[in-house]
Amino acid sequence: MIGVFDSGVGGLCALRCARRCMPEADFVYFADTRHLPYGERAPCEILALCRQALALLAREGADAILAACGTVSSLVLPAMAKQTDLPLFGVAEPAAQAAARAARDRGGDIALLATAATVQAGFLARDIAARIPGVQIHALACPLFVHLAESGTTAPSDPLARMSAARILAPMQGKPIRTVVLGCTHFSCLTGLLAEFFPRAAMIDAAAEGAAAMAAALPPSAKTGHGSCRFLTSGDAGAFSRAAGNLLGQPVVAQHADAGVIG
Repeated sequence: MIGVFDSGVGGLCALRCARRCMPEADFVYFADTRHLPYGERAPCEILALCRQALALLAREGADAILAACGTVSSLVLPAMAKQTDLPLFGVAEPAAQAAARAARDRGGDIALLATAATVQAGFLARDIAARIPGVQIHALACPLFVHLAESGTTAPSDPLARMSAARILAPMQGKPIRTVVLGCTHFSCLTGLLAEFFPRAAMIDAAAEGAAAMAAALPPSAKTGHGSCRFLTSGDAGAFSRAAGNLLGQPVVAQHADAGVIG
């Protein structure tokens, strides 16, 4: 069984991609909605929450785990790896690799859209820069995108979504952006909307890149099962079930799971 976790619905985009890559694998998804959003917390808090998530998924029978969160993958993944013997995967490094490939092919600048914690730490931007020296990277914290994704306000035709995106992305106007990195998996829910603001750019989706990298790395034995998927959340199970069902386009019945409490 493969465990996938995030602070909310963003990681579902990675889960969806992982299930397409490994249709016979069994999955358990944990949404730590009680502590949403991770991107506005300190690294020490994020690490403590991730330890709890790892322990919960291990108890649920996970044999490998995907941290389907750009903030977690950028800030604390190496420290997390010391907390478990299970294979542990993230989304940041695969996204950096894909961004460098796209930038080499397309030229121009890179827009890195991520949470405040990811932008402030700078790890993901430095990883990309190390792979393609000299490229101009414009990192922008977009915390409101997380809330738009959680509320389901993501359609390109939605007036609130368009107005919010226009205001947030104003600093990018006039820049020769040819590659856009969605460094937070929540932003994957906004791909259609964001593509309209960057019509000439390649969209690098951290959720999809992380899921594909995990699928490529896992042995065949880890990809066999019944194709099942269970959903757990530390918050309101009904609210998460509705949000997840809307995003995935199928009924979702999540169970409450108390991984621990951090204020």
